[in-house]
Amino acid sequence: MTVRHGWIGALALSVALCGCDGGSKPSGSLAGKLLGGRIVEAKGLKVEVPVAWNPTTPKSRMRAAQLTIPGPAGDAELAVFHFGEGQGGRIEDNLVRWLGQIELQAGSEPKRDYFEQSGFAVTMLSAAGTLKAGRMGMGPKEPQPNSLLLGAVVEGPGGPWFLKATGPEKTLEAQREAFVSMLKSAHR
Repeated sequence: MTVRHGWIGALALSVALCGCDGGSKPSGSLAGKLLGGRIVEAKGLKVEVPVAWNPTTPKSRMRAAQLTIPGPAGDAELAVFHFGEGQGGRIEDNLVRWLGQIELQAGSEPKRDYFEQSGFAVTMLSAAGTLKAGRMGMGPKEPQPNSLLLGAVVEGPGGPWFLKATGPEKTLEAQREAFVSMLKSAHR
């Protein structure tokens, strides 16, 4: 689906996100067994997410999809970005920019991981600390201590896609396995 203009695109995207396309998930998918969820499509990338993750209207046109992740410490947010095939900048530049959005907890280091799955290359980032107040209406209005950032760049045909979840550490830590399973469920 291609989002082209304002509210019409947001409405169409919301309708697409709310649907479940059970016939298009990979057969025998480990992710399907772990998530038991719904298929979400964002500009050609399909992933399976838990049913509890709620699709919402994207906050900006830059977002191809957006979901709320409920949890014990309050809601977290997953944003999916896609700027066109081959667009969006180098992976390392995006990871560095994301790390600039969080002040790391004392003594902690960001964690990186890389894996290949179903024709996609996934670079993951995890960082805990205080999510900094955003600029120009992006990000939180006030610093958010005890936060976690789970980010991933998914490379493959039609990509890359940039997925970033931010929110309370307790909420996202409880959803870390589901986040990884979501990435492993990626398909076209």
